[in-house]
Amino acid sequence: MVKVCNIQGFQASNGWLEKFKNRYCIASRALCGENQFVETSVIENFTESLNRKLEQYCSKNIFNLDETGLFFKLLSNRTLAVDSDKNLSNKPIKERVTVMFCVSMMGEKLDPFVIGKAKNPRCFKGRRNLINNLQVKYK
Repeated sequence: MVKVCNIQGFQASNGWLEKFKNRYCIASRALCGENQFVETSVIENFTESLNRKLEQYCSKNIFNLDETGLFFKLLSNRTLAVDSDKNLSNKPIKERVTVMFCVSMMGEKLDPFVIGKAKNPRCFKGRRNLINNLQVKYK
């Protein structure tokens, strides 16, 4: 006999579990990123130090740059299927390009910078003007 939360013989049905999750706003989430605890004093010290360093420069010369991977062939990892379709797994295609975005403290946005695998991608063959019109730098 199962005993959960001091209740002898507790058995939760799928409906009970679904209603419990909805009542308490519990949902399936993908875990990713770098969310870790940092002491407030460390953040305050860093902020003060950074502000002292930034005072040496004009606002128009202070830039923030960030990069991200663009997985252009990656399919969704979820789908709707009937119960009889048991083997729907595929290995993810991890081809990607790296895209960097940069903006100044004054709001000046630089063209995105794209780093790809091919020097001259086939999709742009005979379309050099297309790359120039995209307003991105590609390497």
